[in-house]
Amino acid sequence: MSRQYAIMVDTERCIGCRSCETACKQENGVTEGRYRIKVLWVSPKEERRLHFVTMPCMHCEQPACAASCPVQAISKRKEDGIVLIDKKKCIGCRYCVHACPYGDQLRRGEKGR
Repeated sequence: MSRQYAIMVDTERCIGCRSCETACKQENGVTEGRYRIKVLWVSPKEERRLHFVTMPCMHCEQPACAASCPVQAISKRKEDGIVLIDKKKCIGCRYCVHACPYGDQLRRGEKGR
């Protein structure tokens, strides 16, 4: 692998508009109620303002999601390290979500996934 890409987000500039969620859904053909990037609105108890946390796929070096997929629908592109999901192979079991080390944070913030 020659490169490893990831999504970087400047959380100081994020306004929580969720347009990154919409763009990702359109680009990847993700159905309603599912996400590959999720913006969480969090408010610590001691503060009275919202913070926005973006939770994209981290494109792990050894993705647990790929190892957990029973139909091998998830792969890692060698040239840039991007984790891909073959929608034609995916059976929607969501084992990948449960295997993802970042998935717990995503599941707690999602509604109706």
